Amino acid sequence: MKKGIVVFAGIAVVILATALNCFALTEQKTFTLSATVPAVTSISIDAYNVDTATGDATLESGTSLGFDPLTLDPVNNIYTADHYFYVNVQAVGGTPTTTLTFTQGANPNSTVGGNGLGWKGALTYTKVVGAAVTEIAAHPKELFTNVTGDVVLPSEITGGFFRAYLGLNTGTAMPTGGEIFNPTDKPGLYDGTLLVSATIP
Repeated sequence: MKKGIVVFAGIAVVILATALNCFALTEQKTFTLSATVPAVTSISIDAYNVDTATGDATLESGTSLGFDPLTLDPVNNIYTADHYFYVNVQAVGGTPTTTLTFTQGANPNSTVGGNGLGWKGALTYTKVVGAAVTEIAAHPKELFTNVTGDVVLPSEITGGFFRAYLGLNTGTAMPTGGEIFNPTDKPGLYDGTLLVSATIP
């Protein structure tokens, strides 16, 4: 009797194992991974008027950036402005390549062989990240007249945006060849244009 029970149990085990093999399950899923780089939605080029005494910046509504009124500094015998400008170049969805070119305009000094606004002011190239503003080493401060197709690459402003400072020379940190407005300059309007072009491929 005991032998019969043992044999029966053995047969049951074989049947159970066979049943498990017959009903084995396999499940598979293929997942698609993706990421979409957004298209550039806008590029803005904005100029700000900065009060020299307070540092307060005001957005300019137009494109006419005048340094008037000029005031004579009797101690140094030079004309100075009470403000300067900066131009921000920013984009949503990318970082642009920025190109700058200055073109000399009216120059009353031309009647005596003198220089115009191109030699009387300078542009400083900077990178802005949050509240930190640093000069771009590859682009030292230069006179307006030397700003001829200068290109600021996205790699030079990684993590931030480009800002150009525009001001009249006062003798402090003035680029080589620079001049300062003074009483020997011919009276009249001195001007020029600065073309700022920003492009994202």
